[in-house]
Amino acid sequence: TRANEMAQILAAIQPALKNSEEQPVIIGGDFNSPSHLDWTTQTANRLFHKGHVVKWPVSTLCAEAGLTDGYRAVHPDPKDKPGITWSPRFGETMRIDYVFHRGSRLLPLSARVIDSHSSRFPSDHAAVLLRYRIAK
Repeated sequence: TRANEMAQILAAIQPALKNSEEQPVIIGGDFNSPSHLDWTTQTANRLFHKGHVVKWPVSTLCAEAGLTDGYRAVHPDPKDKPGITWSPRFGETMRIDYVFHRGSRLLPLSARVIDSHSSRFPSDHAAVLLRYRIAK
């Protein structure tokens, strides 16, 4: 169902995507789906991957629409920087929260996952924080 939902979202924002060179686009949130960029042969031994390499449809649809995964743009190696967002409460699981962007003027400078808090983490999802520069 997530692929159908993403296809509908991408269709709805198509005018913005077509204009992304003039006005860059950022879309983010809880996509409730892992990324094809994370489920590779290099990461197949991770706990929840169970030896599988998967071309997850939601992230694939985003890539086909010309959207860039901001976290992976800054941290291209999923083995070195898995960026786990679900769930900080349960230990190692997977990355299902994203910030995507489109437009060549939008340059990701840094990306990190915030998965802890001094008193109690407020969500079962970690936050994804990206910092961008907009080129003139």
